[in-house]
This record gives sequence, C-alpha cells and structure tokens, in this order.
Amino acid sequence: MFFLDGFLQSTPHGLSTYYEALVHPAMFAHEYPSNVAILGAGEGAVLREVLKHKSVTNVKLLDMDEEMVKVAKQYLPQWNDCSDLVGRADCCLDDEITDLVYEDAFAWFTNRFDHFAPSDDEEEKDDPFDDEKFDVVIMNAIDLQYHYDYAKVEGTIETFLQSVYHSLTEKGILALELGFTPSVEDPNEEISTNRNRAKVMDMVEGIGFESVHVYEESHGGMNQPSSFLVACKSEECRYYWHSNPATIKINTYYRILPTHSRESALHHFDGATMKQYQIPPKSWETVFCRRSPTPASCSKNRGYDPHTVNFEESNFEVKTSSAGEAAGRGVFAKVDIPKGSYIGQDQVAKRVYFPHYTVYMMEDYHQNENAMSVELSQVLNYMYGYGFQTKVVAPYDNFVDSGIMTFVNHGCNGTSNVHDLHAYGPDSPYYSETTVDPTKHAMIITTESAFNPVAERHMSQIGMGNLTASRDIKSGEELFQNYLSFTQEDYHWNSTVHDLRAQCSGGKGLIT
Repeated sequence: MFFLDGFLQSTPHGLSTYYEALVHPAMFAHEYPSNVAILGAGEGAVLREVLKHKSVTNVKLLDMDEEMVKVAKQYLPQWNDCSDLVGRADCCLDDEITDLVYEDAFAWFTNRFDHFAPSDDEEEKDDPFDDEKFDVVIMNAIDLQYHYDYAKVEGTIETFLQSVYHSLTEKGILALELGFTPSVEDPNEEISTNRNRAKVMDMVEGIGFESVHVYEESHGGMNQPSSFLVACKSEECRYYWHSNPATIKINTYYRILPTHSRESALHHFDGATMKQYQIPPKSWETVFCRRSPTPASCSKNRGYDPHTVNFEESNFEVKTSSAGEAAGRGVFAKVDIPKGSYIGQDQVAKRVYFPHYTVYMMEDYHQNENAMSVELSQVLNYMYGYGFQTKVVAPYDNFVDSGIMTFVNHGCNGTSNVHDLHAYGPDSPYYSETTVDPTKHAMIITTESAFNPVAERHMSQIGMGNLTASRDIKSGEELFQNYLSFTQEDYHWNSTVHDLRAQCSGGKGLIT
C-alpha cells in the first residue's frame, strides 16, 4: 500500500481499475491527445495509463517530491511497470517521452500561464508558452475532502485552476479526482463537510469549461466508491464522451499500444465501462438538487409529473392541414385538451433515434460515396424533414416521432398551441418567425449549468421532449408547434428563420 502524510493514496487491490478510471475517460474524450500533463502521482501509475496511448508524444509529470519518485521506482515497481507495452521503457518513469519535473505544480502552472489570461476588457495576449499547451491535464494533487482551512488557500487554488485552464489547447480536457462519492442521505455539498470540494467544482465550472462530467468507480480498492470529474474546454468533447460501446471498442484497437504478452493493455476500462461512466451516480443528482435555490432542472427534468394528464395519440387524428394547401398533413384534436396537459407522451419513448455518430457517418458517406446516394438521401430527408435535432447528448443527435405527432406543423405568426417544456414562451421574441430578427436576435440555447447531473441522468427524456398544451385546445382544432425551438446550431439560425417565413407565405417544407 502507498501512504502519503499518513493517508492511504493507493493499493494493489484495484490498482489498474482506479487509475484506468481516472485517466482513460478523459483521454478517449479527446480526439487525438498528444501532449499530456500529470500533476502529482509521482509513483507512476497515472503515467503508466497515459503511456498506453499511441497518440501521446510528450508527458510532463510534475511532482515536487523527488525522493518519493525514487522510492516508487525501487519499491513500487507494480505502479510504474511499462515492460509489457510495445515501444515503451520497462519503467514508465524512464520512458523517453516522459519529462519529470520536480517542482511545485501550483507554481509551475501559475508562473507560465496565469499572466496571459486576459481580463474582461482586454484582448487575448500572446502566450510565449503556447507550444507547451496540453491536450489533457490529469490532476491527482489536490485532496478535496480532507479538512483544512480552505479560506487561506482559496485564492491560490482559483488562480492555479485558471492557469490550468489557460494551459489547455482549444479542445483541451481536465481530469480530476474528487474523492469518495456522496450518498443519497448527504446534504447539499455547499454546506456539508465536502464544501471544499463544492467550491472547487464551482471554480472549475466558472472558469469557462463548456461541459463537465462526473462519474464513479467502485472497484478501485478503496473502502467506498471514488468519483472523478472530466471538464472539457470545448463542447465538442461531448461527441466523444458519449460514444457508444462499439465505438470505444474500435477506438481502443486503434489507439492503445499492443503488448508483448498479447493481452489487452486495459484490464478494466472498455466500452461497457465507459457507458456506465456516461451517467453520473444518482447520489450526485440528489445532493445537486439539495442546493439552495433549487436548480430549475430538478423540478423540470426528473421524470413526468404524475398529476399531469396525458392525452394519448388515440385522442388525435391526421387530416389535411388547415394551414394552407402547401402545408400537407396536420394533427387535429378529437377531444378538448386542457392547458398544461401532456400530448402523446405514450409514444415519446418510441421515437426513432439517430445518434450523433450515426448521423456523422451517414452524412460523411453521403458526401463521399455516390453508389447509395439516392437511398441515403431518402433516409436523410426523412430524418431532417420529419425529425428534429438536439444537443442534449451531443451535437447532431436527431429524433423522429414514430407516431402521428410527426405531422404537427409549424405555428405561423405565433399561433403555436403546443410546446416542449424547454421551448421559447409566448413572451419571447423567438416565439414567432415574424417577430424574431436574425440580425438582432442571435440564436439562444439555454444551458442551466455546465455541470448538471440531472440533465446527464435524464438525457433521453429531455432529448425526446415533453410535448405540452400551451393553452386550452378545442376538439377539432389543429396542433401547431414553434419550429424555431428545434434549431440547435448557429449556422442554421438565419436559414431556419427565412425558411419558416417562406413556408408561412405559402411555400413548402422539405416534406409535406
């Protein structure tokens, strides 16, 4: 076992599991990590996992305790053993791409990267250390749960974290150990014994990371499950973070070094494990929703309200739309629908789902191959014509209603009478294609928080939507929805507004 200052740091039991859980989710969330920094972990176990990646060409390991590194090489060879990796040194600490720096990591990062962070009224400054910037930074140097006078070091930690943020490349990723996972009985972390951890997590989010993910591993040899955090500078990492198990499996084949033993270099991490990490533990959602004030997502996105009546699809029918000859088919109520009622939620779970990686593959194949262009065009026309895009999971996710709600038309000039719970309201200038000015009103996508375990745990419900009656709907009345709320990309905003205006003036949509 490895103790530091009297506290257990790691153990041979679960040695691979713990460090694979800390390292590989962040590494696979990056498209091609080549320059990596490790803060702490001088025993070499984090380094061992990083060196398993073929793409890595430089690793800077910062640990101020040179003596500890020497002891680890002599007495803890299991922690830093790279002898089975083809092309690596027998001892990971001796590998040619490893740069050991025996300095205080806080001072090293602050001295290089803090001075080049612009203030709110300044332009980005030239950074003389730009060539040193990292694709992934892995921190194993801050203990967020042991109790110390946080007020004395709060400013130092915030400055340090800002420096780490500015040390990352444009699509860089930070990985951080969080300590033991909270339980569902724990209070809001901001007022608990874990308040230091809550403050650091708030700092990480406030610095500017666009996507923050928390996950746990319970097989790491500790007494309790351990939690970890991955913070992405770019939202693009969600595309890789939410890869399916098959994609992780093929990426492992291409990205992980072979071994002399011909066994997998990864003993615990694989596609199924990553799938588990993609959904944060229920306990993180529970303590998150105990914050004050209560985050809005805790009341909106944690399942369906059992007190709200759902009108099943049998209460609706498809007929020729009342919106005009070019509108094609429409959906009409067969009974009165009170305001606030759910619309066809019995069919929501049956929507056709086109995951982001599938959409990317189809579009790439369609653009580069002519053999199946006609058939693929029909599939893409079906997806774009009848469906809608969402970024809840990752950019380019698409859904298509499998029932008759797919024929609900756009409500021109603010005549929508049904909406998703997350759509623009009647008082918003975005409520109508006639009131919105794309030159003045930039597209807005409301994101409550970069760290939101509620959204991460309920992505299916949020992505598929909660269609709700905006007002009382009479029997025989046609349903209309605001299609502006489906726009998910900035570069589609102007064209969407102009297309809807054209359709509302008598033009046809992609599919009628």
